[in-house]
Amino acid sequence: MLAAEAVAFPNFLTAIKQPDSFVGRMALRALVSTSRATRDGLLDPGSLIRAGLGDVLAESAARANADADPWHAMAVIETERVFRRLGHWARVLSSQVRGHAERQAMRLWATSDRRGAWLAGAANRLRARFPAAGGEEQGAILRCLTELRADVTSLFPHLPDRRSPWWTDAVRALRWSKSPVVGPVLAGQAVRLARKTRTHGRAATVLSALRGHACHETERVLLRSVGATNPALRHAAVGSLGWWPPFDPDRVVRALRTARTDPDNQVRRSAVSALARLGERPALAEVTAGLHSEEPAIRADTAARVAAEELTWLWPDLETAAAADDSDTALAACESLERLREGLFGFAM
Repeated sequence: MLAAEAVAFPNFLTAIKQPDSFVGRMALRALVSTSRATRDGLLDPGSLIRAGLGDVLAESAARANADADPWHAMAVIETERVFRRLGHWARVLSSQVRGHAERQAMRLWATSDRRGAWLAGAANRLRARFPAAGGEEQGAILRCLTELRADVTSLFPHLPDRRSPWWTDAVRALRWSKSPVVGPVLAGQAVRLARKTRTHGRAATVLSALRGHACHETERVLLRSVGATNPALRHAAVGSLGWWPPFDPDRVVRALRTARTDPDNQVRRSAVSALARLGERPALAEVTAGLHSEEPAIRADTAARVAAEELTWLWPDLETAAAADDSDTALAACESLERLREGLFGFAM
């Protein structure tokens, strides 16, 4: 909320125009936080558009150059995301705000080619910046590269040092590694970390990253972890199944159906989502029912779940929800559609 108030302050643009200063970096962080909260439905998009959110984002993106740090890069990413959502927002906003949204969308559209070209080279620039950066900036770089779904294998010839403050960010970023070696190596680390109770939290982080690595070793470790005594490990393992056609379909489906009766609610929910990713009709029907709930909060939560779990089978259902009369449901569904689209195509479309 404080970040949103800062963005709406008349002199906020002055700070944005000095992105390399301490105040400018703080302003960029506030801008990114506000944009994310608006997309997540935590802030009213109408109020932020009236305050000129699109104009501030356009100003920040226009000042990004080849030396831009990860906080500036995140602002450019959020600029592109808001640009792709302004059309959706305009449809459900009041007529008094709609004109502001359309004007801001036109301003962002005019610079979309430059922004697209900048984003296309952002991952390479951030990877080159990583070795010489300080610890805080390295963590920010890794989080930014994760948002871009960029391959960070070249940054880690060996597994990330567990003593590093950004270890968790590094493991999450490795989900998007394209190296066939990373999956088995991470799977082995997950097994080692799961042996000691005090490292179960780290083990869960590694298990979650395995969803990006389709290989026999990964699937075996995930199936083994589905039966762990710690619910955090079970949740991470179950949530990492179903992201690729199983090597052992019968065993995977059997494990997921068993997980649907787990005493932990988060494990049960993840099991349903995994089965839905694999196209199981009862699981898809269960998720779809949430989009048709009488409770607006449940509809919005389900829309967010569809995007987070990448349940592309339900794309048509999201499009129906996006046309709903209830503005909160429509906005949540539009956000989920854009997240699915970004997950499939990146910023290329």
